[in-house]
Amino acid sequence: MSIKDDLQGTKGLLRNLRNINMPQGVIIAKEAIKNLGYVTKKIEKAQVRKSFNTFLFDVLIEEWNVFQKYEKELYKSKIIPFIFELTENRRKEFPNCQALIKNASIVIEQNKKQNSRWFITYISETLFEYFEALFQSIHQSRRSRAGGSFQYQVENLFNLAGFPFSKQTRLNGPVDFLLPSEDYFRQYRHDAIILSVKRTLRERWQQAIAELQSARVGRIYLATAETDKGRIRDRDLDRMDRLNVTLVVFDSIKADKFPNRNTVIGYSEFINTNVLSAERLWMKRGI
Repeated sequence: MSIKDDLQGTKGLLRNLRNINMPQGVIIAKEAIKNLGYVTKKIEKAQVRKSFNTFLFDVLIEEWNVFQKYEKELYKSKIIPFIFELTENRRKEFPNCQALIKNASIVIEQNKKQNSRWFITYISETLFEYFEALFQSIHQSRRSRAGGSFQYQVENLFNLAGFPFSKQTRLNGPVDFLLPSEDYFRQYRHDAIILSVKRTLRERWQQAIAELQSARVGRIYLATAETDKGRIRDRDLDRMDRLNVTLVVFDSIKADKFPNRNTVIGYSEFINTNVLSAERLWMKRGI
């Protein structure tokens, strides 16, 4: 067993502390919404429709700031005190971490009159494995976070914009958003809007789309919060073309990388062209 074994993994100390101290993704999403004032009392629906792309981008940035605030507090103020508490109470969990911190405390106390160079050398050599495992865990937790919160942010903006929708319905496969409703889809299949939401394109978008295709739903929109243009690969876009999928990205990604690709659109076009034109038809039919 090693320090990495103690810190990482599903039963590791860091996962344990994250479960205790880190709010769920939706809680973080709600805090970001509150910080920016993205609530019905403060924003007109026409404003949200016109600037949907900006609203979504800004709230995801604020959500990341909120996440980092909680993460910083966790790594700064929770880990070492938690290990000391285990040691003082003679508990047996995470023995390598306990031994490392206990020994470090003793050695530092014995050498407190040494110069700073000794201290730097000691920390670098003795605690290297601890810091390495810690930074790896931070990286892994950031990669895996907040898929559900992206969906929550889209839902909140749809509500602010006054768009009718059903969420988390099933049409052979799961559907994140079905506009204007599942009942409308049953009557006018090809006039409804099917929207699947994936924070990044590393998520299992292909499986979800394949399941929807088997339900003969017509064109499907796939919205992403991906900001790394390099992660949106041509081979994925070619597959989306074959599956009758339109990828929705931030306006800047559309303009910078895909200006001539018709099956990639920005959020502004999606809302102000596709959704609003569909809404006019819904209204004629009494929705």
